[in-house]
Amino acid sequence: MGFDYGSYFEGSLDSARASGAEVVGDCPFCGKEGKLWVNGTTGRWICFRCEEGGRAAGLIAELEGITRSEAEARIFRDSLVARAGDPETLIDKFRASLAADDDEDVDEPLPDEFKSIWDAEAKRWKMPVYLVDRGVTREAAAHFGMGFCDSGRYGGRVIVPVVCPRGSAWVARATGDQEPKYLNPSRAALGRLVMGWDDLVGGDFVIVEGVFDVIRLWQHGIKAVATLGKVLHSEQMGLLRCMPREAAPTVMLDPEEKIAPFNMASMLKLHFRRVYVASLPVGVDPGSSTAAQANAAVDGASLASAGPASIQRARL
Repeated sequence: MGFDYGSYFEGSLDSARASGAEVVGDCPFCGKEGKLWVNGTTGRWICFRCEEGGRAAGLIAELEGITRSEAEARIFRDSLVARAGDPETLIDKFRASLAADDDEDVDEPLPDEFKSIWDAEAKRWKMPVYLVDRGVTREAAAHFGMGFCDSGRYGGRVIVPVVCPRGSAWVARATGDQEPKYLNPSRAALGRLVMGWDDLVGGDFVIVEGVFDVIRLWQHGIKAVATLGKVLHSEQMGLLRCMPREAAPTVMLDPEEKIAPFNMASMLKLHFRRVYVASLPVGVDPGSSTAAQANAAVDGASLASAGPASIQRARL
């Protein structure tokens, strides 16, 4: 049992009333009476007057006067309380999954030439122009432990650490015209890792392809993990199985990808009760999106079914 959307919105919306599986009430955005409909099972909502709509967190944030992230945290917290009778906790599942895995953890140390963005000794930032041009903030660079190399095999590249319970590695992104653009450690099995794991405290999250996608969405206040490629590998899926089944992942890849998002969604549906696929405008990827574009894509994400042709863009 997860968050009780029906009961919450019956008690929080003005003039709320039940209508089958939905809760109907006044819209807090436009104020129109009786035009807001909320699905009591999924929490998805829409106002048939102003056409605002999306996932439950956006509506809860508006009603409570809090941020979307705080609303998501509340949903997750209450879901855990509802599941308190479950003898197997999230930590238990995680430990069990690792105990059943005979493979060794990935352990790839940072390059010897690695320099942190924050120079603690000099007490100053050393922010590569490449990161500034990409819109990466100092806070994001520090949060993800980013750095760079100005000599050696990885000279002229930005280094982004990848750390999760299965181990640690990193990716090296060229800052100029070097080829290949990404020169990663050959021994690191990146398909066993996900980037952004430490920010997944529970609740809904987004799945993207690359490290800079995670960084940009983090700057937008959206929790995300990267699969470090267009494929969700079985070891990565094993990690995500440690998340509650009530959490709703949203796959958000580059708009040009037509098949990969639904392949990912098919795997995710083996564990999660609800999986969504989000679409960004043509020419915009998660790593270059604005906050408005990313949030609109998440709110308008489609519930994943069998494949692209059968995805229904239902708001409820």
